Amino acid sequence: MTTTPASTGRLRRQKRISRVSAILKWVLSGVLAALLLVWAGYVLAILVPSLSRFSPETGLDVAGAHRAFADIPILQRCALALVESVLFALLAGAAWELRLLFARFQRTDYFSAKTLGHVFLFGVWLISYAVMDILSDPILSVLATLDRPEGQRTLEVSLDGGEIFFAILGALMLVFGAVLREAANLDDENRRFV
Repeated sequence: MTTTPASTGRLRRQKRISRVSAILKWVLSGVLAALLLVWAGYVLAILVPSLSRFSPETGLDVAGAHRAFADIPILQRCALALVESVLFALLAGAAWELRLLFARFQRTDYFSAKTLGHVFLFGVWLISYAVMDILSDPILSVLATLDRPEGQRTLEVSLDGGEIFFAILGALMLVFGAVLREAANLDDENRRFV
C-alpha cells in the first residue's frame, strides 16, 4: 500500500488536531478543578463569613448598596449559596461537556453522532447558564434583602453582554450540533444501505 502526499498531509493534520485536543482536554480539567475550588470558597464565604480568611465586608452589591454576608440571616445565606451553586454547576457542566468533546476529538472522532451530541449538549448547558444568570439577579436581590423592612426590600433586574453572549453561543452550538448530528445519522444510514 502506497501513501500519497494527500493522505500523509491528512494524517499529520489529524495528529495535530489530536495533540491540541489532548492539551485542551487537560486545560479544561484544570479549569474545572479551579472552578470547583472557587465554587467551594464562595459558598463557604456566604455560609461562614466569620472565617478569618474572608474580609468582614465580603458580600453582595444590591441596588447600588453593599450588603455583607455577615449581616444576612443564615437561612437567607443558605438560599443565596444554593442559587450561586446552581450557577456554578451549570458553568461546570458546560466545561465538562466541552472536555468530553475534546476527548472525542483527541481520538479523531469528529463526526460521530456521539461527538456531535456533545456539541449539542454544550449548547444546552450554555443556554441554561444564560437563563439562570438572567434569573439569578432578581432572585439574589430579593434573598439578600428579604429580612429588611417593607420599604427597603429590592428587586433588581439586569441584562448584560455576558448573558447575551452565552445565550447566543449556546443557541449556535445547539443548532450546529443538532444539524451535524442529523447529517452524521443520514451518512451512517446511507453507508449501511449501500
